[in-house]
Amino acid sequence: MAAKRTNTAANNANATDNNAPNKAEAIRQYHAENPNAGPSDIAKALKAKGVDVTASRVSTVLRPSSKKKGGLDVDTIKVAAEFAKQYEGSVDAKAAIEKVGKFIDSCGSTEKALEALDAYHAVAEAIG
Repeated sequence: MAAKRTNTAANNANATDNNAPNKAEAIRQYHAENPNAGPSDIAKALKAKGVDVTASRVSTVLRPSSKKKGGLDVDTIKVAAEFAKQYEGSVDAKAAIEKVGKFIDSCGSTEKALEALDAYHAVAEAIG
């Protein structure tokens, strides 16, 4: 029969402090305070504070989560169906999405893409 563990000082030192934030929360908090810090920087800084995490763990915690892991939800599929119906017969919806995506990527962001389109329309109107 195994001996009963006693509550020693060593056990108490390894016990979790209920007031201390967990590792994921510490990562999020540090990132919120230092938004330009990369995963390696965050891991090093937290290790200096006594929170032992790796850069890959930091990346995992900071990765945007999807609504539902493992696939698309019904609402997303409904939105896709409506989008596809709008382009039925005139343009392939997948091709349209790919072209728009490439345009946005080439501009750098959605906001810049919209600004570029507004500027184009302004010039087109001025030229007549």
